[in-house]
Amino acid sequence: MRKSSNFSGAFNFNSLLSSMLLLTAALFLFSGCVFDESGDPSAAPDGANGLYELKGVITSPLTRLPLSGINCILISSPEAGGEPYDIYKTAVTGPDGSYFFGGLKAGRYKMASFADGYIPCETLFSVDSDERHSLTQISKAEWTAVFGPARPFDPAKAYIRVTADVFPQLAGTEDSGVQISVSKNGDTSSAQPYEARGHQKTDGTIDWNASATYDTGTALFYGVTPNQSHTVSAGKQGHEFASASDVTPSPGVLTTHILAGNAAVDGFAVTIENNTLAYKAENIYLAVTGKDSGGAFHYFDINKKDMVNILDPNAAANFCFSLSSIATVENGVTKYRYTQPFRCMISGKSYIFLGKPGHIGVDKIAKSLSEPSADNETLDKYTIFDKYELTCDGQVTLNTTVVDFLGIAFKLKFNSDGVDRGFEVISNDDIANEFLKRTDDWKKCVIKDAKGNIMRVSAPYTLSDFDNYLSKSIAGAWAHYGTNELNVTYDWNFRGKVQSDGTFKIDIRNSNSDTIIETRTIPYKPDSKMVFKCDGEPMPNTKTPAVNKLHAFICAALNRGVFGQSDMSKNFYTDNTINAGRFNVYAQILHQKAIGNRVYGFAYDDFYGKDTTGTKSYAEARKGIVITLPKMPAVKK
Repeated sequence: MRKSSNFSGAFNFNSLLSSMLLLTAALFLFSGCVFDESGDPSAAPDGANGLYELKGVITSPLTRLPLSGINCILISSPEAGGEPYDIYKTAVTGPDGSYFFGGLKAGRYKMASFADGYIPCETLFSVDSDERHSLTQISKAEWTAVFGPARPFDPAKAYIRVTADVFPQLAGTEDSGVQISVSKNGDTSSAQPYEARGHQKTDGTIDWNASATYDTGTALFYGVTPNQSHTVSAGKQGHEFASASDVTPSPGVLTTHILAGNAAVDGFAVTIENNTLAYKAENIYLAVTGKDSGGAFHYFDINKKDMVNILDPNAAANFCFSLSSIATVENGVTKYRYTQPFRCMISGKSYIFLGKPGHIGVDKIAKSLSEPSADNETLDKYTIFDKYELTCDGQVTLNTTVVDFLGIAFKLKFNSDGVDRGFEVISNDDIANEFLKRTDDWKKCVIKDAKGNIMRVSAPYTLSDFDNYLSKSIAGAWAHYGTNELNVTYDWNFRGKVQSDGTFKIDIRNSNSDTIIETRTIPYKPDSKMVFKCDGEPMPNTKTPAVNKLHAFICAALNRGVFGQSDMSKNFYTDNTINAGRFNVYAQILHQKAIGNRVYGFAYDDFYGKDTTGTKSYAEARKGIVITLPKMPAVKK
């Protein structure tokens, strides 16, 4: 897979080389393959476990033949979990020129490659899925043929090579016509930070007069100021490219950076603000899913920067992408942002996982998506994650959705209005602690792992402890309407009473007419689980629109403890003689902690002005949205 890179920080290749050459030389002599413990190169990818592969081949730029015996040292960024520029893994290319590194955590890396008779190279990578890169290593004997006699190799100078890598892959010309620039950071002068810029042709030689890339997609910058940070960027009409800041070339080294480009898509910016403190960017994962107009499931592919059908052969390994993979630097500040396409985002759901990727799968027989499971101990029960609704179907809809559980107290907003939705908490555990303070069964909604870390707060319908919790409240309402008439208007007018046989007969009228348009008989009292879940017998949501609205209204009123009141639009979650003090405390607490006291605590929590959904036109949505992650408590290990 081809990727963009954004790797900051100075790295002295010559210092590393001199200190490591003697140590590694003996090992390289006895090894023709990877000698770390990264695993069998032929083994299946382990991306599902949050670990990835980096592999490829190294060839001569002129002959295109594979180069064996090239020493490779993969160096981790501090963000990848190690000390700054620790030696992470080592390898030597085999007879086919291949290199392989396995067991990599998501993050940013540099690979130093060198051998006797070759110009040392340094290649920058970002890793958040399995990677494959074909690289070239220039021998000292080839330098003049590649660069020309007018530009000899000088070990006191630095050299930057930039490769534009354009998706989708076409017939081989997609990397041509790209204009690539290098600028020295902090330099306000008009002088170029390099002596010459050229573009590599398919025969491996450099055209120093061309203004854009050939099919190789490669530009070379000769005589760059060494040990100073630079920014590399690229542009091509109809395409969007990642950029990289603080690329710092070492003297006598060919520093290579790969910039990913994608066909521009019609969409809007999604910015993730990471306030967790406890989780680095490479340990936070996103997965974005939706459907097309025909109902086929799609996901956002970070490599292609577009929505891709889940039946794509590479889909399952690419559902999740890390925050570090969408990092950009703006005015010295790191931002995490991607462009969300409008297309294929009907019924869209976006997931965020903390610590490791979630389990999202494909049911190829049903051609459907297998969502993460908060209940399965072998899957995601002990992963902190949550989702928000992001739907594009002629307009853009953004909403929190905590009807199943609350794992992450998101804050959401459209930039067009700046209105915050969701939660504003000091720490993510603030909401769970409201449950833990209780002395009744509601504290059982808090799910912890074996070490005491809070994973989430679960809705009552998912817990057997609440299977009969609303029985007295439901019985009280049925008894009340045995002697009193239900007469309420919400889109339609509903009038009826509970019959002597226990059925609830309700006539449905248009709101401005006395003519009965249909009659609904609810055959028996619903149970607590059905009410908490807001669907199922005897009140399923598979009837006519009017009956579905009636069922939704009754479920909402029973959850709030107001079914039977003359005015069901107020006094939510208050003890009275009908509800016997039984209502949905999960929803009550979420409302108390939510911004403006508005959040979906159950499926029909939008009745009477409690809807938190934000809806914007495509023009307004193009101004972007922001998802803010709250501070997370330190992980107990």
